[in-house]
Amino acid sequence: MVLYWTFLMVNLSETSNNKKQEPGLASFANDLEDIQDYLNPLINFIYDVVPQKLYKYIPIMLGPTA
Repeated sequence: MVLYWTFLMVNLSETSNNKKQEPGLASFANDLEDIQDYLNPLINFIYDVVPQKLYKYIPIMLGPTA
């Protein structure tokens, strides 16, 4: 028996290009208490773009840069 898993994808590339945050995630290495306020606008953006019926199927992935 062969099982296949299909990942649902929502392409946010074009709409998320202007959602880059400054300063970068690395600036919170020693200050994790403030990271929630930093991430909230990004998470709210995802809630606005991804259909609610897909929330439980689509992981949120951050793309930090060095």
